[in-house]
Amino acid sequence: MFRNERKLYKRKCDATGESIVSIYSPEKPYTVYNQKFRWSDARDPMSYGKDFDTTKPFTEQFDALLKEVPLMNIYAKNSENSEYNNIIVDCKNCYMCVST
Repeated sequence: MFRNERKLYKRKCDATGESIVSIYSPEKPYTVYNQKFRWSDARDPMSYGKDFDTTKPFTEQFDALLKEVPLMNIYAKNSENSEYNNIIVDCKNCYMCVST
């Protein structure tokens, strides 16, 4: 089970080094970016592009790709002053909300 919606962790953005709130703990092997940086043009998506190798199992290749492709720290859209939330849209001044 890889899905986490309700637990938040403090970790560093792998691109900028700034402290962020994330749904991925610092011990996880994933590359996690701050949401604003992840959607910006400052990164090169072709840097983690890979050719499919038919001699290796798909799941092995998918796992390696998932650990390399940057993930967003939280999922928040069009929200203001609502840093400690996940899966939110159009929220203002919210704290510890999920799926709002």
